Amino acid sequence: MSSAKARISHTIPRLKDVAGLAGVDRSTVSRVLRDDQTLTVRPETRERILGAARKLRYRPNTIARGLALGRTYMLGVLIPDIENPVFPEIIKGAERASAEHDYAIALSHVDHSLTGDELQVTLARQNRVDGFLYASARFNDEAMREIENLHTPFILIIDRYEENASHYVIGDDRAGARIAVEHLIQLGHRRIAHLAGPLFIETLLRRFQGYRESLETHGLPFDNLLVEECPLLWESGEKGMGRILERRKDITAVFAANLQLATGALAFLDQRGLRVPGDISVVAFQDAPFTHVTNPPLTTVKMPLYEIGYVAAKELIKMIEGSEDPVRRILPPVGLKIRRSTARCSRE
Repeated sequence: MSSAKARISHTIPRLKDVAGLAGVDRSTVSRVLRDDQTLTVRPETRERILGAARKLRYRPNTIARGLALGRTYMLGVLIPDIENPVFPEIIKGAERASAEHDYAIALSHVDHSLTGDELQVTLARQNRVDGFLYASARFNDEAMREIENLHTPFILIIDRYEENASHYVIGDDRAGARIAVEHLIQLGHRRIAHLAGPLFIETLLRRFQGYRESLETHGLPFDNLLVEECPLLWESGEKGMGRILERRKDITAVFAANLQLATGALAFLDQRGLRVPGDISVVAFQDAPFTHVTNPPLTTVKMPLYEIGYVAAKELIKMIEGSEDPVRRILPPVGLKIRRSTARCSRE
């Protein structure tokens, strides 16, 4: 066995193995693999190093690199409700972007025993993560100042605060709501109810604004009796649907601000013997795999959840590695997913 082969016979390949196979010193390998732009090296040498790394399936030692640079190579992802079906896609996107840059994510569920603000501060003070992706409407000015004072990079996702936050990656909620209501109007619906979430939450307020803007664009009067503000739970959608029908029995369609409210509405309408979409059409904001198997399958507005997680994680890593540019990204809706919960209006 040659000495070169002997040097690369370890179970886990190391930097010196790549250097030995490529015939260069370890510092050159290290700088090439981290894409050091200050390094001057011939193209054929760079390709030989990259080829050796691929052949050996070499992965950088993140722990050693982190100790040298004072980093954990870990991103914190904080979510308020692990049962909410929108978050898995965001997490998948964040995981993909993190893996591409040799980072990992630490997922934290913000439960009732520990506020999101306390959890953020605890993680930052213990240096357990290099930065945060934060998906919560509970992020207040005091917590934001605390994290900024700790010099811990963070990006808000799902929600945004234009007046006091420099960094956010979100979907265009207002545009998504307009897509939903436009669909119902094109089907001939004129009395369209809105199951709204709590309107003190900015994302939900924007969905309400999109609903109202669509009505006004088509000359349809806004009727406050058609709007029910309720918690974002399926049982709230069930009760809220009942309250709307008590006030206005002539509605022909419902736009629900999230999937939980929409499934609650479907349950209530089924209990009352009302046909969907024969009597009342239902469209929901957001999409998830289970919308294919509801009864009937839900028409939804699909938002760029995976892209939000992916873009936010990439931008956060840039911040961790020195970028000082503000991150203000609003991603457009993916589009309407038409299923069997909406149909042309059958009533005048």
